[in-house]
Amino acid sequence: MKATTSPAGSRHPGHWSRAVPTGRRALAIGALLLVVLTGCGDADDDSGGRTVAATTGGSAVATSQADHDEADVRFSMMMVPHHLQAVEMANLVTTRSTDPDLLALAARIAEAQSSEVAEMTGWLGEWGASPDEHLSDSEHMAGMEGMMTDDALRTLATLQGDAFRTEWLTMMIAHHEGALDLAGSVLASGTHAGTKELATAVLRTQQQEIDEMRAMLAP
Repeated sequence: MKATTSPAGSRHPGHWSRAVPTGRRALAIGALLLVVLTGCGDADDDSGGRTVAATTGGSAVATSQADHDEADVRFSMMMVPHHLQAVEMANLVTTRSTDPDLLALAARIAEAQSSEVAEMTGWLGEWGASPDEHLSDSEHMAGMEGMMTDDALRTLATLQGDAFRTEWLTMMIAHHEGALDLAGSVLASGTHAGTKELATAVLRTQQQEIDEMRAMLAP
């Protein structure tokens, strides 16, 4: 996995390179995903009601269905909290910047990634995937490229104006690059048609947004 650097190429160890949300944040993400999964199950009438088997030891992942494999399950299990963090970062923009371009970009990211979270949680419900063990396991979370540390997000939230804009763009570029890695991995080894379609869309959309953000950071 590649190390995350600032635009000037300097490392920020322990600051905002790919990192593991731990403690209360990990538990909060797990709780949020469980709520989303439950909601998707209630709303999906044509499937007979999607349910998620919550477990306390090990994951309950049904991979016997021919239309998907473990790579597809793992992609959604990892990408959902990845997307949720991007939405969290996007929501910070509305109270910390007046830049219309940044506000528009953040709104697009929040809308697109929230929609993709709903889609992926629907699949996880169909596959009988349990989110709690995966999302509270720090070792598992360490595999996610581009995730920001709690300290980095707290620092970001203290900034305003141009300082916030620069740090947010730099962090979101790194976050998007992690999503590209995850998408490329499932395209190489997944079998689920919907997962492959979503991963292809992630590669296209988030690369375009990376290019846009780099242009916004240019002098």
